[in-house]
Amino acid sequence: MLKLDWGDAQIWMKTAEALYLRSVGNPQKPLPRAGYPHTNKLNVATVCAGYAFELIFKVLARAGDNEPKSVHKPSIAYERLTPEDRVVVDRIIASHGWNGSSEFLAYLDEYLCHGDRKYWMRPPKGGNAKVVFNSGGRKGMDALKKLHKELSDFAIKRIEENPKDHEIWPGAGRHI
Repeated sequence: MLKLDWGDAQIWMKTAEALYLRSVGNPQKPLPRAGYPHTNKLNVATVCAGYAFELIFKVLARAGDNEPKSVHKPSIAYERLTPEDRVVVDRIIASHGWNGSSEFLAYLDEYLCHGDRKYWMRPPKGGNAKVVFNSGGRKGMDALKKLHKELSDFAIKRIEENPKDHEIWPGAGRHI
């Protein structure tokens, strides 16, 4: 079950990247201020990337035998990590240029998973959507994708260490 959730996180991140690239074209030469269709794709890409990170934190929490709450905030899922896993995750996040996990989680909660974004995005009332992806730096799609990959690699390692992952469904293999 954890491997399926891990796989979902990979799909969400690939979807985010595809929508981002369709929207900005060549990141070295971004499009001029985008109109509604491009902005809408960037908003959906933002939500997809946020959900990809949230899922990775939820997978890590479950691999550590903690059930994360279903609130769509990566910081809440992060709080359910075991202390040992949190140390590794913090080290990974810091190695990607963030000033600790609290800064990164605040960024995810506020920009990628903000409640106003919802899941199938339209620009907020007033017509102007806030685009959060930059073409470079630690907040750019390339950097976020690399960070997600490293967290995903750690998550798959934790899944492989978890014997419960081999059950197809809860209670599989038990006799009545």
